[in-house]
Amino acid sequence: MLGPYTSTFLGLHFSVRSRALASLVTAILNIAVNFALGFFLDSARFQLKTRARWAFAAISLLGLCTWIWGLVLQVEFSSQAKLAKYDWVDPGFARAVSAARRTVAYSFFPTC
Repeated sequence: MLGPYTSTFLGLHFSVRSRALASLVTAILNIAVNFALGFFLDSARFQLKTRARWAFAAISLLGLCTWIWGLVLQVEFSSQAKLAKYDWVDPGFARAVSAARRTVAYSFFPTC
């Protein structure tokens, strides 16, 4: 399950307004990415077998890359002496919040 980890990560490292922004951006990205995947899977340009394989490969690769990136950031944050609290105007905010975007990669899998 991904929700509790993402919530804890955001709660530890981000301000309230940063968490609100992260929630809004995640919802918008989820909708956009799901529509794009749906248009790709519904197109008749390629055979069904080819579309399924490409979609599976893209989702799996995106999920793997985001988990690796999340691990890198978690190790970096854990090794800091002082717990970092990011706001959206702070330098490094975009890099830090990108780990929370892994929920977009797993929005394709409702059971995760």
